[in-house]
Amino acid sequence: MKKGNLSKNTRRKQLDSLLDSLDEKGLTI
Repeated sequence: MKKGNLSKNTRRKQLDSLLDSLDEKGLTI
């Protein structure tokens, strides 16, 4: 596995979790 892909997946997961937390608060983007 390439290191670049790993960091990209991690960043995507962080973004997804951030959007989820915003969604729980009733905010939309």
